[in-house]
Amino acid sequence: MGILRADRVSGLGGANAINGSVFFGTSDLESNNQNLIVSNTSELDIGSGNFTIEYWFNCGDTTTDGFNASVATSEYTNSSSNTAFNIYHYSKGIRIFNRLGGAFPKIFDVANLWNPDSWHHFAWVREGTGSEENKIYIDGTISGSAFTNAANYTAGQDWLIGANFYGNGYGKPQYGFSGYLSNVRVSNVARYTGNFTVPTTRYEKDADTILLACQSPGDILKEETGKTLTPCTRDVNTAFPVASHISPDVGEDHGITFEDNTKF
Repeated sequence: MGILRADRVSGLGGANAINGSVFFGTSDLESNNQNLIVSNTSELDIGSGNFTIEYWFNCGDTTTDGFNASVATSEYTNSSSNTAFNIYHYSKGIRIFNRLGGAFPKIFDVANLWNPDSWHHFAWVREGTGSEENKIYIDGTISGSAFTNAANYTAGQDWLIGANFYGNGYGKPQYGFSGYLSNVRVSNVARYTGNFTVPTTRYEKDADTILLACQSPGDILKEETGKTLTPCTRDVNTAFPVASHISPDVGEDHGITFEDNTKF
């Protein structure tokens, strides 16, 4: 006779389950412009050092929708001469721009890397300051080619999740993300040096974590390293981002099984 065992339902069990995300709207149109502002601390001043920016995302089709900003720094505006960056989900791919010397050099642009309305893992890793020290990974596999980016990002910037402040000024989100972001983690080390197996559990804070947000199914302001998050919308008619139980379904079998492999 088999032994009955009940596995957890995704998002409901296990202390380390991936069980939360933040929903930022249905398009990058002004009616959906909303984001989270992460107030600067010295930890977030990545300068010209190594880093890993990663998250799970579930995004709508951006082929015609336009630029969907996921993570940016606050000096990525058309009125700043400071050095900053922005990650866009565009044409079902990824575009990354720097704000550098008053211009906007594009440092990565590859289309058709992910499927709309499905969960995918994104990682941008910078390791060293030589040529081709930057890599973009989608679902643990390097995408496009490694590229050079030795930008020294200006200290003192806030970080933005879910939209940037490109042309509207501080506190007025623009180019909002269309969908869900989960487990947004920034580290001050290069966590991946080659293709890797994507995480199957929720991230936990460690000594190299400088930002960890969008994990809670009930609190959009929860951040594991003690940073202050502030929700922001373009105007009074725009809703704030929303915490959600919708999250990546990875890592464990679900349902009820018998230990002798009999299943129903």
